[in-house]
Amino acid sequence: QAYACTSNNKTLKRNITMGRNSGGSNNYAKGSSTPIAVNSNGRKLTQKQVGKMLTTATSTGGMKNRDMEKQINRAISRYEKVMGVRERHVRLADIDGAYGVTYIGANGSQGIYLSRKHFDTSKRKFEAAYKKSNYDNGFKNVTNRAAQHTVTHELAHATWTSSYTSAKHKAAGKEISSLYQKWSKDKKKKGYGTYGKTNVDEFWAEVVTKGIHGKSDKYTKKAIGIAKKYKL
Repeated sequence: QAYACTSNNKTLKRNITMGRNSGGSNNYAKGSSTPIAVNSNGRKLTQKQVGKMLTTATSTGGMKNRDMEKQINRAISRYEKVMGVRERHVRLADIDGAYGVTYIGANGSQGIYLSRKHFDTSKRKFEAAYKKSNYDNGFKNVTNRAAQHTVTHELAHATWTSSYTSAKHKAAGKEISSLYQKWSKDKKKKGYGTYGKTNVDEFWAEVVTKGIHGKSDKYTKKAIGIAKKYKL
């Protein structure tokens, strides 16, 4: 992969209770030779939704709100610096009901798409809305970079998912799954939201995001170490 920041509450509680943290459903694990798109709520997009996303995709360069454009750029740069992974395809698109989407194939990322509705607004408005819908209720890990959280979360999915079939991804997956089991049983861990409990893929994305923008611990260090060890 190569980097370029492509310039060219009842309902919520019900969602959390009914599956996003059940450890059962994992749309990332359903990947195949045909690319699939999974949004930041863990839901797989329909073909119609994917079509809309792809046809409305535009560059992140020249956004109306330049402060959020800078946040996207900084998130990608920070991810590259910490993880050693570069992602070429990051774009804005019309996405229903989510902040972002990871589009994946059998052996890697097909691109990251960020919701134009959510991201092309001011940093102040974005962070206020994000903290209310993701931090205040304990859903996501609290970080010091709310405006960059989704970008980093989706970048982590692009780096590894349980559906990737290459030798290095499978080898890394064994260690990531083992780390997830240890993390799940650790009742003393701190700083984590409930979303990471959903499945191994959401754990991976959230533990990496915490390691990059939050307080580091033994789990974040191990996760980042796995990515570097297998050169994901």
